Amino acid sequence: MRKLNYDSILVFLFLVSVFLLGLCKIEDTDAWTHLNLGRLIWETKSLSGLEPFVFPDFGTPLSYSEWLFQIIYYLAYVGFGVYGVILLKTTAITAGFYLLLRDSLRPYGNLVISIALMTVAVIAARYRFVERPDTFLLLFLSFSVFSLNAFFYDNKKYLYALPVVHVIWANMHTSIILMVVPFLAFIAGGVLQSYFSERGMTEAPYPTKFQLITITLVFLASLGASLLSPYSLSQYVGGANFVVSGWIGIGGGQVSTPAWVIATIAELRPPDWATFKTPFFLTAGLIISFLVNRKRFSLIHFLLVIPFIVFSFTAIRFIFLLGVISGPVMARNFSGYLDMSKKWTTLIPHKALTGIVLVWIILYTFLGMAEAWPFYRHFPEKHFGFGFNTRRMPEGALR
Repeated sequence: MRKLNYDSILVFLFLVSVFLLGLCKIEDTDAWTHLNLGRLIWETKSLSGLEPFVFPDFGTPLSYSEWLFQIIYYLAYVGFGVYGVILLKTTAITAGFYLLLRDSLRPYGNLVISIALMTVAVIAARYRFVERPDTFLLLFLSFSVFSLNAFFYDNKKYLYALPVVHVIWANMHTSIILMVVPFLAFIAGGVLQSYFSERGMTEAPYPTKFQLITITLVFLASLGASLLSPYSLSQYVGGANFVVSGWIGIGGGQVSTPAWVIATIAELRPPDWATFKTPFFLTAGLIISFLVNRKRFSLIHFLLVIPFIVFSFTAIRFIFLLGVISGPVMARNFSGYLDMSKKWTTLIPHKALTGIVLVWIILYTFLGMAEAWPFYRHFPEKHFGFGFNTRRMPEGALR
């Protein structure tokens, strides 16, 4: 009889938990906009550039920057109905967290710590498990960071696929501007890391000159590839206005977000301690993790998380990005500290710690599916299963 592989069970249960927590009824009203625009593009085989649906903006300029996402989601709906839409969303999310988990294991391979902290990332990001381009943003951003770390630590060649991944990302969402952050963190952080490490000021590993040159060339290739879009450079301008300046696109243009819009649309409001504590806890966790692993303090990963900490405090809709980025970084920092101290194995036996994490995975999954704490306060609309959340449908709102 084969011996049970507890590591494989942990990974399997974690991915199942992500899948189940992503398997929610459609509750985001923007899903219908994306599906209808996808149908229009598919039927007309063109991007009209004019608002086709919304009065009084009918006929005004409209950017289809998510055109590829909209077609893919529409085809999923044509093929399998609402089941196809929800399964596509859930599969993209699960694939993203699989990449994040693999990323968190480099270079120390502490699976128990990694999965424990990745469940925190799932809790932080679940409110954004929606039928929007955000699901592919999660997947593409995760692959970008994963491939850069894989090249840095193990000289794996996944990063050569980044230009292809980024041209797809560029045609799915204006969030392509976030592609720049991991590249700059690895290039600038790598140069600084090598400077300090060579002078004995830190024990953290640093990239070789060949790696820095390769990452820079792939970055330039990705920038060029991302311009292969009907909107070329304008998507960077629009994305910068939205992400950095807190602007929104209306009728194809960019206008400063009025106060009444921020007050009305919850996801555009900055989080505060009374309403959304997640970014505060994640930021505190990151600070603690860098402090305990100060001997191997990574400037690369420090520069990687800083922009996402800032984003998370500008609007509620960006908090999930901090969860996605912070999970592997915290896991790497705490695993690095435990790797140096060698004391933790004497405190809690590995099998006991594995058992605790297994129980936690099962528990937090059922809490999420039951809409209980810590999920209920922030995710009261995440109803498990297929179909629609009728309270969020227009006719349900009218009733």
